[in-house]
Amino acid sequence: MKKAEIAKKIDRLFTKHLGGDGDYRIYYNNKAIQVNTSSGRQIIEGIKATDYCEYGSNDTITVAFDGSIYELMNYGFHVDLREFGIDKVYTDYSLQEELNKLLEKYNCWYENGNAWNFNVYEN
Repeated sequence: MKKAEIAKKIDRLFTKHLGGDGDYRIYYNNKAIQVNTSSGRQIIEGIKATDYCEYGSNDTITVAFDGSIYELMNYGFHVDLREFGIDKVYTDYSLQEELNKLLEKYNCWYENGNAWNFNVYEN
């Protein structure tokens, strides 16, 4: 598994969907890409996913998130237009769809540990 390459592409995918609004960490190779809306983006060295996520894996990629990314990963983009007098509820799961397509290119898939994290595995 090309962990560093996949981790960076997951980071770009999250950035695309969040527009800079969201907090997450992508653990891989005893490193983490950390994105925080208040402190920015940084690479943390010498860090293990299992020290922070009960269901984390140090052998693959673990992604932990909250805020906007939590909403998108668990519920999709959801807008209830009924409050504006329009009888429509709009839901968009494109983040999950794009994540699946990205991982399929590497013969990988993801599985949630909790509602706020997932691990990437090879087929």
